[in-house]
Formats: sequence, C-alpha cells, structure tokens
Amino acid sequence: MATRELLSPTQRLQFTEIPDSITTRDIARYYTFNNDELKVIKERRRPHNRLGFAVQLSYLRFPSRVWSLGEIVPESVLFYIASQLKLDPTIITEYSQRDTTRREHLAEIQNNFGFHTFNTSTYKQFSIGVITFCNIVRYAKSTPAHLSRLDELRRYAILVAFLIEWSASLVDYAIGMHDKMMGKLFNKSEHQRNGCRVQSCGDGRRLV
Repeated sequence: MATRELLSPTQRLQFTEIPDSITTRDIARYYTFNNDELKVIKERRRPHNRLGFAVQLSYLRFPSRVWSLGEIVPESVLFYIASQLKLDPTIITEYSQRDTTRREHLAEIQNNFGFHTFNTSTYKQFSIGVITFCNIVRYAKSTPAHLSRLDELRRYAILVAFLIEWSASLVDYAIGMHDKMMGKLFNKSEHQRNGCRVQSCGDGRRLV
C-alpha cells in the first residue's frame, strides 16, 4: 500500500539544515560548549583537528545529524565555535582533507557524549513510543491539569503526539473531501452522458 508523505522535500530539508537566518541567540543556545566538552575537544593535538572535532559535535547537537564531508559550515556558526577555542576559523579547510580522522572523531564523540545512530531498531522503538502517546492523547483525553502533573519530557512528548495525530487527521479529512468532490464530478459527468444518450434515442438515432 502506498504511503502518504506529510512533508515535502523542501520541508524535510528545513529539519536537516542549519538555517541561513539562524539568530545569534540560537547559535549561543546550540553551540556553546561546557567545561567538560571543551576538555575533550582540547585533547586533539592539532588546531584544525580541535576545530573540526568541535564542528562535528555541534552538528550532532543541531541539526542533529553528521556533518557531511565537504559541507560548508555557515560563517556565523563557524566563527562562534572557533572563538570559544581561540582558533582561526579558516583552518577548517585543513580538517576536511582526511576522512579517516573525521570518522575516528565521530566515534569518539559518540562514546564520550552518548550519541547514537538512528538505525532501524531505533526507528521501531521510536514508532512504538509515538503510537503509544497518540493512543493516550486519543483515548485518555489529557487535560491541562493532567499535563501539569507530568514531568517536562513526558508533557512535551504527549503534546508532540497530539500534533502528529491532529496533522494526520487533517490529512485524512482533506483526502476524504477530495475523494468526495471527485466522486460528485464523476457522477455529474455520467448523468450528463446518460442524458445525451436518452435524448439521442428519442430522436430516433442509434445508441453507440
């Protein structure tokens, strides 16, 4: 059975790219390193490796994916990261020359900071969780008072599940309305054709 895509390719891209219009506030929010992170970053011996390691860590934070080989980092983001390490941002070009180093650093980041690859197993677990919360929203009819008693993560999860359920319902409704409209147009066309045939028959012409 064919599946429906809720997001267009352009909309999907918005979730995987750093926006050109990213604000200074968001840059500070996503890309400010704490002391523990700076300590791990500074374990790299060469300056360009420290900067590249920091950029990889930053991309895993937001937009929550791996920094692609040859991908240009937005200037404002790169300058902010480099300023925390007291490095020249232009040395980032030296880091991208050796892909082995990038892969080794990515493995270190995953081990040190708990990042995991979003594989099929993770997707299945995530899907089960979303379906569970959708059922909670659909049948339990959570009230604001009920949500206020939950911890922050559970509250956000239920609200996200509600939005997913709501958007899916809207899509289903739109498709249903489209099918009804097309059905009405088809029936109207058939009635008009049948009317023409009856009229032709009354005039003594043969029906084809």
